[in-house]
Amino acid sequence: MSQNVHADGFAEPSRGAPAATVIIAADSDRDDFARRLNLVLSWPDAERLQMLVVYLAPDREAVEAGLRGRFLTAPPVSLALEESTDHLARVLSHVRAERVAFLPAGSVFSRPQWGELPAGAHALMVCVSEVSLPTLEWREHTQYATGWLTSTALLRAIRDFGAFPNWKPLALAAAARRCGLSLKWLSPRATTETNEPSTDAGSPAIGKNSTVLALVPHYRCEEWLGECLESLVTQSHPLTAIAVIDDASAEPPVKIVERFPQVTLLTAAENVGAYRLCQQVVDETAYDAYLLHDADDWSACDRLEIQLGVAEKTGAEFLCTQELRAISREGEFLPVNYPLDVNRAQAENPGGYCHINGSSLVSGNLLRRLGGFATGIRLAADMELLTRASHAARVLNIPRYCYYRRDRAASITSAPETGYGSPLRDGITRLLNERARSNATLALKGEPPDLSPCAVAGPVRLTHVLGPALKPA
Repeated sequence: MSQNVHADGFAEPSRGAPAATVIIAADSDRDDFARRLNLVLSWPDAERLQMLVVYLAPDREAVEAGLRGRFLTAPPVSLALEESTDHLARVLSHVRAERVAFLPAGSVFSRPQWGELPAGAHALMVCVSEVSLPTLEWREHTQYATGWLTSTALLRAIRDFGAFPNWKPLALAAAARRCGLSLKWLSPRATTETNEPSTDAGSPAIGKNSTVLALVPHYRCEEWLGECLESLVTQSHPLTAIAVIDDASAEPPVKIVERFPQVTLLTAAENVGAYRLCQQVVDETAYDAYLLHDADDWSACDRLEIQLGVAEKTGAEFLCTQELRAISREGEFLPVNYPLDVNRAQAENPGGYCHINGSSLVSGNLLRRLGGFATGIRLAADMELLTRASHAARVLNIPRYCYYRRDRAASITSAPETGYGSPLRDGITRLLNERARSNATLALKGEPPDLSPCAVAGPVRLTHVLGPALKPA
C-alpha cells in the first residue's frame, strides 16, 4: 500500500474520490481505538476508503500518540467542546465521499454494506456485527449497535445533530425529521452464512405478484404510529393495502391516519386485544398474504420486497426476520437473532420463542387452513399460531434485520401485568408449551397434531372510519 506521508506521520489522501468515508471516533481508550482502526484497515477495500479520525480536543494527546505512524487517508480532526453546534459541519468539511460510515467508541460492527445504500439517498443503515444465528431459540447480542451508514447528502441536509460523539442512529433519524426529511431505514445482514433453508418451491403460495394487506392493531400508540405508517407506505415493493385497526380508543387516531391517504382506519366496538382485531380483518378480507406490524415499531423500507422474494424462492408461507430493538432511553439498538429454520427449531424445542410477531408475513391460505389466531387469549397468541404453523407449512426467519422494535415500559410485553415474567403471561405460556410438546410428540409418532386454535372468541364489530375500502372476502 503506497502513500505520501506528512511530517506528523499521517498519510495524504490518494487522488480521486474515495468509495466511502469511514469516520472513526477516537477517545482516550487506545485499545478500543486500535481495535476499530485495525478492523477498518483489514477490509479488502481499505485502499479505496477515506479514513477520517475525529476526536474531542481534550483527548488530543492520547489519540495522536495512538495514531503515530499509522496509515490514514486524511489528517485527524479535532473538535472543540464549546463548539458542539458546529461539530457536524466541521467534520463534513473533510468528507470526500458520497457514503459515510460512523464507527463510535466501543462499537462492534462488520464491514458496512456500501453497495446497498443508493448514492444520495436519505437512507440509514445500522452497522451490526455479523454473527452465527441460533438454531433453536432467540438470542440477544451482548453489545449495542451504535454505528451507522448513510449518505453525505443526508448529513449535509440536516441541522442540530448534537455534539460529537453522541451521534447515535436514532439521534440522526430525529434530526432528519426535525428538518422535514423522510428517512428510509435499510435492512443490514445478520450473517454471511449460506445455509439459508431452500427448496424447490414449485408453485409458491405467495410471491412478488401476491396481494398483501398490512395489519396494524393500535391502542395508545399515537406517539409512534406516524413513523410506523411512514415505513409501510414507503416500502420498495408497495403493499396492496394497509389497515390500522383501533382497539376502541377513546379517540381513534384519525388525524394521524389522515396524513396517509392510502391507509384504511377501522375501529372496534370494544377493546379485545390485537389478535382478535387482526383475525376479524382476515376473516372479512381476501388477500394472498397478511403482513403483521405493531403500531409502535417500524420496518426497513425493503422488508416486504425481501420477504416476498424469499417466499417465492423457498415456498415458505410464514416468514419473519431478525430484530433491531431500539432502546429508547439510550437511543441505541440491540440486535436480536432468531433461528433461520423455524420448523426445525419447533421440532427440537416445541414452544420455544423463535420469532418476532411484528415481522411476520403469513399467507392467507395458511391462516384459513389453521383457523387463524387463537382469539380466545390476549397474550402469546402469535407464538401459539407459529407452533401450529410449523406442522402445516414452511416457516422461516430471514437473516436480515428488517424489523425495528421499540423497547418501552408500557408495551404489552414489558408492562408488569402482561409482560415477560408476569404471572398471567407465565401461566399462558406454560399451557401453550404443553400443547406444543403434545403436538410434537404426535408428529413424531406419525399421528396428526391438533392444529386448531387453542381458544376462540366471537367476532368483533369493526367500523370503517376512513381510507380505501378493503378487498372483501
